[in-house]
Amino acid sequence: MTIETFFKSASEDTVIYRYLELLSARTAELEQRLGYDEIGALRAENQQLRSQLVAQERSGLEQLLVFLPVIFRNFWSVVRPDELALLAGTFQVPNIPSPYPEPSADTITTLKQRFLQLSEHQQASIISFCRELQHRLEIRSEMRDLMKRFL
Repeated sequence: MTIETFFKSASEDTVIYRYLELLSARTAELEQRLGYDEIGALRAENQQLRSQLVAQERSGLEQLLVFLPVIFRNFWSVVRPDELALLAGTFQVPNIPSPYPEPSADTITTLKQRFLQLSEHQQASIISFCRELQHRLEIRSEMRDLMKRFL
C-alpha cells in the first residue's frame, strides 16, 4: 500500500497514528533481525507520514478558515480566532482582521461550488465540525441544503 493510498483510505487521524506506532514497532523489530538498509527506508517512510499528517492537519484548519464564514453568517463576530484554533485542535491561532467583512453573495456562490468540488470525506469532515459547534450561529440560507444533505 502506498502512502498516498493509505491517506486517501484513512478516515481518522487515530488510524494514521496507530499505523505510525505499528511502523515504529516494526522498525525496532527489524533493527534486531535485519540490516540497516530496510530500516533506513522505514524511517524515511515514517518521517514522510509524519510530514503528511502535519500538512493534512494544517490544510484542515485552512479549509475551516475558508468555509466557516461562508456557511455561517457573521461567523467571526461569534467565534474568536483563538477559540477556533482550540476547537480545531491546533495551537496555531489564525490572524483574522477585526472587524471581518462578510463575504459577498458572489463569493458565497463561488465558495459553495468549491465546497461541492471537495471530496465527500472533506465535505463531511467540515460539516461534522460545524455540527459540533455549540455557538449560536446562523446558517446562511444558501448553505442550508448542504447541511441537510449530511444529516
